[in-house]
Amino acid sequence: IFLFDSHRQLERHVVGNSEDYVVWPSLAQYASQEYLFYHSFNVLFMEHFEKYGRLPVLGCRPVVREWAQQFLATQADCYVPVTIQLRRNLTNPARNSDFEAWIAFFRYCLANFAARFIVICGRHEIDERLRELPNVIVAKDLGTGIEQDLALIEAATLHMGMASGPGTMAHFGRKPCC
Repeated sequence: IFLFDSHRQLERHVVGNSEDYVVWPSLAQYASQEYLFYHSFNVLFMEHFEKYGRLPVLGCRPVVREWAQQFLATQADCYVPVTIQLRRNLTNPARNSDFEAWIAFFRYCLANFAARFIVICGRHEIDERLRELPNVIVAKDLGTGIEQDLALIEAATLHMGMASGPGTMAHFGRKPCC
């Protein structure tokens, strides 16, 4: 898996290495910005699961995985580390997380569960109320990038939240997710 900081970097890489890789989605699908989430989950992943009885497992580079384990040991201390992916999308609010429900959930957990929630989202998606909760850590406040967020998902005990974007890492892991 390659991680790119922009579409331009991705496009340069694909054009410069087109003979070395099988690239999906096709150029036509990419150029048309076809939405492939449901096709991926409902067709591609299901076909793979039916054929092999499992999904492939993705893992981060060992050095980044070790960083995530150290991050969780330091930040979660004696609590169960749970990553949470939240979404606040201005262009498609129908796909947003219900922040009122999440805040209520985090408050409920304060008195009922020994969990530390590591929120993974874009800087623009952060709800300021998250920072007021002692059982919530906003990963971006500690300078994480996408590779570190993926490693946190892989290293945490459980992942909750969105099924797309970085949260997809949990679907291809060995730990529980919802």
